[in-house]
Amino acid sequence: MELADPSGSYAVLIGSSTFASDKLEDLPAVKNNISALGELLEDSTVWGLPRGHCIRVTDPASAAEVLDVIHDTARRTEDTLLIYYAGHGLTHPDIDGLLLTLPSSDPDRPYTTVNFDEIRREILNAGRNVNKVVILDCCYSGQAITGGMSGPVEMAEQARIAGSYLLTASAATRLAQAPPGEPYTAFTGELVHLLNGGTPDGGDVLEVGKIYEHLHSELRAKGRPLPQQRLSNAGRTLAFARNRYSVRLQDRTTARETPEDRIPERLRAALRNQPRAIIAHATRLREGEDPADTALADELLSLAAQLRPAQEVAALVWLLRGGTRTQDADIVLLAASGRRAQDIVELVDALHATDNSEDVDQLLGARAECAGDEVAAVVKALRSAQRVTETEWLMNAAIDRLRTTEQILDLAGALWSAEMGADADRVLKAATTSSLEETARLADALLVMGQKEKAFELYRQSAAVVSRRPTADIVRVLQAMDQADHPQAADELLRETVRATTTPPQVQDFCEVLWSMGMESRAQSVLRWSATGLTTADTIALGDSLRAAGHEPAVLYLLRQAASLGPIERISEFIDALREAGRPVDGNRLLTDVADRPIADVAELWCWLEQHGRTRDRDRLLNATAARSPGDRAALLQALHARGHAHDDLLTPIALAPTEELLSSLHTLREHHHHHAAAGLLRHLARVDATTAAQRLADFEAVPDDGASMEALILRIYLRQGRGDDSTLSLDQKDKEAIRAHVTGHRLQQRVDAMSALCAAGLDAYVEPALHGDTSLMRTRPMLECLTALHQASLTGCAHALIRDTARWKTAESFRALIRTLDDADLGAYAEYARTLSKGQEPVPTTEPPPPARPSAPPSTPLKTSRWNPFRAQS
Repeated sequence: MELADPSGSYAVLIGSSTFASDKLEDLPAVKNNISALGELLEDSTVWGLPRGHCIRVTDPASAAEVLDVIHDTARRTEDTLLIYYAGHGLTHPDIDGLLLTLPSSDPDRPYTTVNFDEIRREILNAGRNVNKVVILDCCYSGQAITGGMSGPVEMAEQARIAGSYLLTASAATRLAQAPPGEPYTAFTGELVHLLNGGTPDGGDVLEVGKIYEHLHSELRAKGRPLPQQRLSNAGRTLAFARNRYSVRLQDRTTARETPEDRIPERLRAALRNQPRAIIAHATRLREGEDPADTALADELLSLAAQLRPAQEVAALVWLLRGGTRTQDADIVLLAASGRRAQDIVELVDALHATDNSEDVDQLLGARAECAGDEVAAVVKALRSAQRVTETEWLMNAAIDRLRTTEQILDLAGALWSAEMGADADRVLKAATTSSLEETARLADALLVMGQKEKAFELYRQSAAVVSRRPTADIVRVLQAMDQADHPQAADELLRETVRATTTPPQVQDFCEVLWSMGMESRAQSVLRWSATGLTTADTIALGDSLRAAGHEPAVLYLLRQAASLGPIERISEFIDALREAGRPVDGNRLLTDVADRPIADVAELWCWLEQHGRTRDRDRLLNATAARSPGDRAALLQALHARGHAHDDLLTPIALAPTEELLSSLHTLREHHHHHAAAGLLRHLARVDATTAAQRLADFEAVPDDGASMEALILRIYLRQGRGDDSTLSLDQKDKEAIRAHVTGHRLQQRVDAMSALCAAGLDAYVEPALHGDTSLMRTRPMLECLTALHQASLTGCAHALIRDTARWKTAESFRALIRTLDDADLGAYAEYARTLSKGQEPVPTTEPPPPARPSAPPSTPLKTSRWNPFRAQS
């Protein structure tokens, strides 16, 4: 391939390094880029452009200056036109393509930049037979970040130029880099290095495709952004630089020094001897009087390890081990570890032949300490020789020593270059860094290299470090996680960042960046999680700041989250803050939001508002609960009842609801053993609207359900009571029989539930007598089960009534046995009550109906009686 004719070629090198806008980071390395590239392109050993054919435009004042230079140069070019740009790249949502920045550019004013489409049109002014080479060193990012060139870069199809070669520093969605402390940007630095030193496999001239391959390999090995290329007409090849490596300039070393070149004259003859003779010569040197001879002996062994055939080196090690010359054997193995990869494989085989397996491990362990490309070469050679065990040992040893990002990427890059991608991936998965900071650096590099899964895993491990980075850095990582559909990793990083974001200004700044990147949902997460960590005062201050910045929806969202996640008493403070800010509607909305929270929270706030005299807010909250289900409203009724509060505005809509809803509410209350609340609801219905209550009574009686029949019973009694107090309750015989049916006519738990409901309704005096004469409780076990259930339901009066009834038909001996059983069943209070009965300390009520007749005790078991015997058989 021929080099482009320098006499008919031109290069225009454009660079923007300083910027007036504080949204664009200065790039001092760009000036070095322009200077170094210009010198190389003019150097006769690279391209040799004549004076005036390499035009440098550093920090251009306007777009016109850039376009004029390209326009004039394109018209003069006869062979090859090279256009180079370094600086920030930008895009605009309404403008397609790439925008190149100038020192005066403002990211918010795209007209202050140079549209690459305009540059493309000027390049087309060159003749059809002119080769066009465009090199762009800019990147894709949202804003300037420390150590990086930033700004979105869209390399769309219109970037194509007929008959041209386009080389970019990074992909459309990747960052280019200007590493701090380095003289050049990452991409141009590698290009300068290539043009200055050449490459062994490049031939006499560097074809553009070869330049791309070299840069791609080197940048990938270093974990930096990968370049992209586009050749519009693949049938043509371009070359604008000689390969200095093949030229071998006089000021460079013409040949690499070999171990043979370093052999001291005194050792040349010894090195030609057999292993035993070499060892003997080294021994004589050590025994000599000249201290320098000891170092010469070490050098003799090292040179033998590097120069002698593999079998002889293995024999040398074997002889030294046998002669207990362990230290000398270690010297030989260390020196041999630096040999060519194929030599290492042969030496491994030779060491195995001499049964020196441990020395194989030592040899490979020493090789594992070498540079990545040297390790990769041996790994590949061992695998080709099917030495599986040794390959695994070397890989493990090499991985174990990796601690820094540079070491990890050096080895992984070398393995990739050697076409061992699986091994490279293994290095990335298994490598352990020395610190969380190093882990984060490695994650950065892997993200740029497209190793997203591993990068995100490392970001999660180092989230505490990443969360302390500049906001733009964090957002860049979050954006990559979201784009790759890794929301969990993004959530973890975001949570860690929020924990480190402790002041209102920090929270707002973080949200501003997220909003500017179109990440509204992430900004909402920041506000939501911050609401739980900020104090009430800080939350209100943040809301004021967001409002001042025009983020009204965010203010309401923040306060809603703070109110929903924080203590109940904070809600009133947020409501007051909104009202004081002239937003009473939002304040009321925040209050009514509470109506959707758990019932316990609603009840707690309702009581707090009641206690502090905020009746209007209390009523607003109560009205908002009307949209909830009957079961929820019933649960709220019970919660308020348990706190000693009842409110007609809550009772009335439930009590006056349709029959089905009312029954559902009553069922919910009773299912949760809220019998007093259920009774209060029925009493309220009877007092507020007798007509509706009568209709509900008829509806209840028409439902073939025991629960509905009991509600009908209670409501009928309350309706008969009218508006009097509870002491005026009166029952007719039908009501008493209905009570007895509920108390005695069901399974045990249903009977206890019925007693609880009837007692809560104020019918204790009628429930307890209904227990007397219940034949199902004559045996000890059923009666004991009933007592236990009554005790658990806190129906002490009913339990006492049952014990009194039992005393009427139990014999003295069986009653004493019952007392012992009660003690054993942990019902000691009832056992004590039974003892008082047995001692005559409590008279048996005479108003209780007598139980049905029972057979008298047999004569063979006479009763032991005192002056008053409650166990005497009844006639």
